[in-house]
Amino acid sequence: MRSDLHAFSHLRSDANRARGYTGRYASWRSADIQPEPQEDTPTDTHSNAHWIARRQEAKNNPVYALRLIDNHTPYQSAIVKLRESYRHLSRYTTRKMEAVCSGWELLDGEDKNLEAFNYSLRTNDANGYQASLRAASERLERHIEPMNWEDIERLGNHHA
Repeated sequence: MRSDLHAFSHLRSDANRARGYTGRYASWRSADIQPEPQEDTPTDTHSNAHWIARRQEAKNNPVYALRLIDNHTPYQSAIVKLRESYRHLSRYTTRKMEAVCSGWELLDGEDKNLEAFNYSLRTNDANGYQASLRAASERLERHIEPMNWEDIERLGNHHA
């Protein structure tokens, strides 16, 4: 009996990946796949920072989401940038990795993220990778505004 590894089925572009990772294989996805439906429509009652911070794309890449919020990037273009981008590293992590990793400047963004993650696991987060993601996520949560009366009415109309 042959295992799946000998059949190379794990190399298919549609094979399951850990935590939804698509990375470099995103371009291999079929054009039939439709983006997930938009569950909330931004209105003028909340800020762009709020609409960016509540999205899953921002939670997956909190450092870059905060940079986009600080640069006052409009909601729609920020989500597109977050969706198409690799996970960005904090300035501290980047400086630390430049000092300890030979060839750091030759890596692309995705490989830099992977190398920083692996170094963080090996050295008990000496490069601040996990700490920076946690701090960025906490700061991102502060941009989420409380529900207002219009949100409550919209929820009531949606469930009625």
